[in-house]
Amino acid sequence: MGGRVLEYEEKDILNRGIEQGMEQGLKGIVSLCKKMNGSEIDVVESVVSTYGVSEENARVMIKKYW
Repeated sequence: MGGRVLEYEEKDILNRGIEQGMEQGLKGIVSLCKKMNGSEIDVVESVVSTYGVSEENARVMIKKYW
């Protein structure tokens, strides 16, 4: 039973790491596009191509950083 708990903890840690990495990547994309005078649509297109999400999901993802 202890092995299952450890497995869940490892998955949780991995998922948190992935989320943190995506968040840092999103911040970087938004920051870079703003520095280069890019528009919000430029950021959306970049997020779509980088993360393979829909345009709607990309807009949701960048909303808090724009």
